[in-house]
Amino acid sequence: MLSAFASPPQPASPTAQPATAAAATADQLTANSRRAYAEVLKLRLGPARDLLRPELATTPTAPAPLLVANCADFAELIITQDAARYEALTGAQEARLTALDRAPASALRDYARAEITLQRD
Repeated sequence: MLSAFASPPQPASPTAQPATAAAATADQLTANSRRAYAEVLKLRLGPARDLLRPELATTPTAPAPLLVANCADFAELIITQDAARYEALTGAQEARLTALDRAPASALRDYARAEITLQRD
């Protein structure tokens, strides 16, 4: 019986990890997306978008770069308050949601979809 104060069960050993490397990384940001996200946090949106561009071109339905690209757009809107950019960036959000609909099911895909929807509304 678990109480509210009990810690969740932990794997018995490090070998109790997911069976494949793909399963272990399917729900994580790629290294390139992590670097781009760090640029977004530094408010360097141009370099962040430059880092994302090749990844989005090669894997247009990958949740990681779609999520970070949306964060860059959202940061731009929050900072600039530019109504003229709103329509273009809203269209980009819709395109990202459509791309995520074509992506394989994963927790990161679902998180990215929720985050983009939240930032849109």
